[in-house]
Amino acid sequence: MTVLKPANPGLTVLVESMLKDAGIPYVIRGDQAFQNLYAFGQVEIQVREEDAEDAADLLGDL
Repeated sequence: MTVLKPANPGLTVLVESMLKDAGIPYVIRGDQAFQNLYAFGQVEIQVREEDAEDAADLLGDL
């Protein structure tokens, strides 16, 4: 389930860190290169359905 579509690569890195720290598994979908630091095109951060509410709470202010 998509929980965020970051507008820039810096936000993608921040969200990755937040999800890792919270122990929430995630997948980043979209056109990417160079380990997500230099993302091109639309990027979506997805989590398992059972983690979606926790992820949304965690990322709610972004």
